[in-house]
Amino acid sequence: MLTSTELFPQNIVMNETHFIDKDEKGNDYKVTYKNSKLVPAKLYKPENWGPFENVGQLTKVGIAFVEKHIGHLEAEFWGEYILKIK
Repeated sequence: MLTSTELFPQNIVMNETHFIDKDEKGNDYKVTYKNSKLVPAKLYKPENWGPFENVGQLTKVGIAFVEKHIGHLEAEFWGEYILKIK
């Protein structure tokens, strides 16, 4: 999960090189770098939250960054994660 909040110091700061600004047709993505941070958790996204649409894309560098920081973690639900960090 990505966020721009300053409320959780454990979130990991990202940078502009982690994000692609435009899709293959040259259209701006809705989600690009905006003081973005990575929540240090691998979270479930239940299908019933959908339908989903692609609103942004990470670069290869961004994908490597995410994998480095959360690739080794077990998936959990948001409620479990938030209880753990309080």
